[in-house]
Order: sequence, then C-alpha cells, then structure tokens
Amino acid sequence: MNFGPQSMKPLPFKCRMLQGAAAVDTAPATSPSAKSGKCKVMLPVAFPDEGTFDWLDEFLDKNPTYVELSDRKILEWAVKSGLWRPKATGWKHSNDKPEFNFQIPSMDDLSVRRVLNAVAPVVPRNYVIMEVKSNLIKAERMEVLNRFSNTMYNKVATVIMG
Repeated sequence: MNFGPQSMKPLPFKCRMLQGAAAVDTAPATSPSAKSGKCKVMLPVAFPDEGTFDWLDEFLDKNPTYVELSDRKILEWAVKSGLWRPKATGWKHSNDKPEFNFQIPSMDDLSVRRVLNAVAPVVPRNYVIMEVKSNLIKAERMEVLNRFSNTMYNKVATVIMG
C-alpha cells in the first residue's frame, strides 16, 4: 500500500493520493470497538417479505455505527461507484437476492460478495448480516457465525416479526 503524497507509478487516469486530499474532504474515523472493546454481528431472523428490509432501514437510521452486509447493499455500493445497472426484470428479483445484471463477469458471478465475506471479519465494525433466507436456516447461520469467530465480536440474533 502506498499512502504517500505521490503514486509509485504513473496511473492512466488523474487522481490525488490520500495525503494530497484537503482536510475538509477527510475525517478521522474511530472503530466502534474503541468504546466497548467489542463489535456486534447481528443476524436478523424473519420471514421473507414481511417488512424485513423496512425494519432494517429504520434500524440503520437509528444505529449509524452498523454496516449492512447484503446483496442489496453491494448493488447500492456498485451503483454509487458509477456502475450502470439495467432495471431488474426477471421473476427472480427480490431484496434478499437481487439480480446482478451489470454485464461485468466479476460482479455478476458474485465474486464481490465472496471478497466482502472474507474481508469483513478482519475489519472491526458493527455488522448487520442481512441474508433473510440464510439467517433462517441453522446450518447457513452457523457458517456466517463461524466466519466471525474472533473474540472481538458479540454475536446477536434478532427475531423480527411484523
């Protein structure tokens, strides 16, 4: 990683390095674990299409220290990063498992999700793992919890009924 004021090699595009950013464009962030020493991993357990994602949106508004990990959020990040995505037209589209139809192989084959699942457990944050189907199935829920086996995480299941 190069965090210096100049890039190590010329880039084919123009960008400033982190040290060249204006102070007003940057803000120091503290880890949520700095206060309590532990982060939380929350797995909401709910029936599909029963207001689960409405609950999640409300929860995240009230608890801004939580980061949502879901396919829905990956799509949102991709679109905010400038990727163009056609409207979902298939019958398989849902909030829990939306269609990845960017026409980019590394996005459409869910490689991004695999990378995120590998990196998230080593970055101390409060996470909401929003996988409605997977959170209902014990074996899949245990697989997620095993990824967050580090003692820095408190694991919480929240039952959502509405």
